[in-house]
Amino acid sequence: MMQQRSILHLDVLSHFFRPRGGYAELDYLRELARVRVPTLMLHGELDPIVPVELARATFNAFPAGCATLHVFPDCAHDMSQDAWPEAAAHIRQFIRSHAHAGG
Repeated sequence: MMQQRSILHLDVLSHFFRPRGGYAELDYLRELARVRVPTLMLHGELDPIVPVELARATFNAFPAGCATLHVFPDCAHDMSQDAWPEAAAHIRQFIRSHAHAGG
């Protein structure tokens, strides 16, 4: 079960999300269509910082078959605390499935 452990820094969030702040200028979705390498995305369905809908939109911006998205149901933003064994298993499997012999 997820534990309360995050510290919310409102000054950092308000700076990042202000008009003309870092978030407003971050438009990466169009550029993802140019990615040609296998990409693993792991996301917590309960993430209070990056909504799962944004993770799905990001996944859909990649070329078909290029990205893999796994959403962890009882996980927030910090996967290392909420779902580490499962996340590590996905990472290992992804690396094994994309590793080149002799590389």
